[in-house]
Amino acid sequence: MPKPESKQRRYPEEGELVLGTVTKVFPYGAFVRLEEYKGLDGMIHISEISSKWIKNIRDYVKEDQKVVVKVLKMDREKGHIDLSLKSVKAVQKKQKTEEYKLEQKARKLVELAGNKLKDVKSAGKVISALEEKHGSVYSALEECVEGGEAGLKDAGIEPKWAKALAEVAKENIELPFVEVRANLELTTKAPNGVAIIRDILLDAKKKHSTEEVEVSIKYISAPTYRIELRGEDYKTVEKVLSNITDDVISRISSSEGEGKVIRLQK
Repeated sequence: MPKPESKQRRYPEEGELVLGTVTKVFPYGAFVRLEEYKGLDGMIHISEISSKWIKNIRDYVKEDQKVVVKVLKMDREKGHIDLSLKSVKAVQKKQKTEEYKLEQKARKLVELAGNKLKDVKSAGKVISALEEKHGSVYSALEECVEGGEAGLKDAGIEPKWAKALAEVAKENIELPFVEVRANLELTTKAPNGVAIIRDILLDAKKKHSTEEVEVSIKYISAPTYRIELRGEDYKTVEKVLSNITDDVISRISSSEGEGKVIRLQK
């Protein structure tokens, strides 16, 4: 069965990170096939292979090796693309490789939806529409997991395709999330201190919780309470934690007590 194709940009942009495969290695450099730009090849000059002195270039690159390279310069008229391997940091390589894998997974899910609809021939057109609207196929399917098929219809996707894509996305994609934990040490000299602390915690949770962040507060042992937050966005989770702890510390201080926040490692 043919793989679904999509309309992609003909050339990469300068400064862009691209996944490639080394096709030929020479003493002066290596040629790389750019996997995301079918039919295009670029060259890594030996000076851009490594920041270290190179005695044998094959100690650094070999034919058929997968690499993440940075586009340094591009001459569209001559078809020359200058690449750099040494300019790519380890964390960038890891991130780019993971993004590529996720994008390939998303394309296979589009093909799966096409199989269900008995309309695989339209998969390429669907992929192009998702890329144009959402930047990547995987990003579009991620939105399906949370918001259903509505966003896909905005991209001009037919209702039957939108429904099928939402179904395969929910079955095969798990949204990333972040977790933040902290202990609250709360004490009060008030005679009904336990009840006061309980009410303060419950009120703070109710007041500051949001639809984006799941909040859990548990009693550990006197005077410690555990607060756990889970959400998709780290900044939002941190803001909710700050709002809750600030509120709790302020109210316990007004009730003849003291409070302390201890952040916990994951």
